[in-house]
Amino acid sequence: MDYFANVEAVLYFVREILPLIQSQIPDLMFYVVGSNPAHEISVLPKTHPNVIITGFVDSVRPYVVNAAVFVAPMRIARGVQNKILEAMAMGVPVVTTSLGFEGIFRDTGQGSFCGRRSQKFCPFCCSAYSG
Repeated sequence: MDYFANVEAVLYFVREILPLIQSQIPDLMFYVVGSNPAHEISVLPKTHPNVIITGFVDSVRPYVVNAAVFVAPMRIARGVQNKILEAMAMGVPVVTTSLGFEGIFRDTGQGSFCGRRSQKFCPFCCSAYSG
């Protein structure tokens, strides 16, 4: 979790999108799963108590399959995002940007596409969460 694009995506989600979602789903927990979280990420729970930073885990599978929705608010990306493919393969709804779905064929219901604006991301997340 120290790769710049991932750090930027997490910070963007926590600062811009998560407050909008929590206005509708106050008890929502956001898990950031990945090794070596950057300092900016590791301090998030101090100001955002619904954010959980796991650090390294042996397997991301338990976190993904137990998630109501998998978010990947990528604003910087190149190529196919394997993390998105993994979540889709596990049957978890995916909410991402056009960059996150770049190069991935998907059927309606396999995930939710949305634009780069937080106001558009929020309804997709809430809808996927409510399932």
